[in-house]
Amino acid sequence: MIGKLKRVPLRDVWKHEVVDFTKWLQDNIDVLNEVVDLDLSNPESEQSAGAFSVDIVAEDESGNPVIIENQLEKSDHDHLGKILTYLVAMAAKTAIWIVADPRPEHISAITWLNESSSANFYLLKMEAIKIGDSTPAPLLTVIVGPSEEGKGVGKTKQEIAERYIIKKKLGRGGMGEVFLVTDTKTGRDVALKTLHAKYSNSRQAISRFVREVQTVRQLNHPGIVKVLDARKWNDTLFYTMEYINGKSLRLWLQQRRRLDLPSVVRVLCLVADALAHAHTITIHRDLSPENIMVSRDGSVRLVDFGLAKLDDQFKGLTVIGANLGKVHYMAPEQQTNPAGVDHRADIYPLGVIFFELLTGRAPLPGLKISTLRPDLPPETDAFLEKAMAPDPDKRFATALEFKAALLEIYQLAQKQPAQAAGKTAKKGAAAKKEGFMARITGFFAKLLGRK
Repeated sequence: MIGKLKRVPLRDVWKHEVVDFTKWLQDNIDVLNEVVDLDLSNPESEQSAGAFSVDIVAEDESGNPVIIENQLEKSDHDHLGKILTYLVAMAAKTAIWIVADPRPEHISAITWLNESSSANFYLLKMEAIKIGDSTPAPLLTVIVGPSEEGKGVGKTKQEIAERYIIKKKLGRGGMGEVFLVTDTKTGRDVALKTLHAKYSNSRQAISRFVREVQTVRQLNHPGIVKVLDARKWNDTLFYTMEYINGKSLRLWLQQRRRLDLPSVVRVLCLVADALAHAHTITIHRDLSPENIMVSRDGSVRLVDFGLAKLDDQFKGLTVIGANLGKVHYMAPEQQTNPAGVDHRADIYPLGVIFFELLTGRAPLPGLKISTLRPDLPPETDAFLEKAMAPDPDKRFATALEFKAALLEIYQLAQKQPAQAAGKTAKKGAAAKKEGFMARITGFFAKLLGRK
């Protein structure tokens, strides 16, 4: 029979921090070595560092001093300050801070120290556990430690700072981070995307990053975000692109819960135009409301070609199935054979997004949009059935064909008597939106006039 694991209060095991715990750790330094993966030796307690004394000073495999500070309670600023003082006083390059309860602000501080300095900092959580009536055993867990990735992040920030001033972090994806920065050379705000340091030795990751840059730089369309600069600093790859001062379609939907048909048609027509241009050389492969930005002036930008597939380059680059992209929006053939898809894989998510924007929820098998939105033309069900057909041969053949069918749905909706009656009943509310509706009407007048 397996016993139940129990945590024991640390003070029940080591009543006095200095007399009991520090002495125990000094005698059992191998326990610490196993956790932090170091080879510490010759631990000495209460070593003098100016007016203070260090709990333990040990030596690493090269004979360099290592500071060990114990705190069998919540971490605090006083101990963090002491650790930095000890590090300088002892000319040490490694510090280990063992606490009972690490505070979030100190986790962040140790992370920052690892990124911003050549020293190595460890923050460990100390617990005592036992099973049944057994003798309590120590449990040390590394909360924060030095890493190549962490040092790489610090290095990246330092190097980028030579030209770019980081204003804030915009987001983080599977491959890299995106920052809002000011380009000191041009004086403009741009978005900067880096490849995570942990991928610096991955040929596949670097190829995907290079592919993303090369793809977008070949695209020249008002509905696709523009890449401005791409550079490499040592092992750090990054590129800058125009910053879209607006919100994602996802955030727009979250704020409004669901959108009206004219707004949905307008946005998706603009997206379809951008896709039609992109499909001349590539496939987006990652369409979702998160990757469609609506700026404050109402323009739409397609972003994040991180999973785009170039036909002419990197043909041997394999893709890790449904782990790439968002499965919810992925065409069935992309989930089973991601390397073999064509531009019709981008038509499927257009249908999903259309359904989601109008209903505020994701489509389900057998659920018709007319059930949730009976105000829409009956032909909308057939339109969606074709857009989201599991068989790509039964979908709209191109983004422009999708757009033409979408405009037909809009025209049918305009002819519905019920909709006209609704407009009359809401005349007062519509008057307040006269400017906005005038812009939409003008948009569709131009759009339909070109058919």
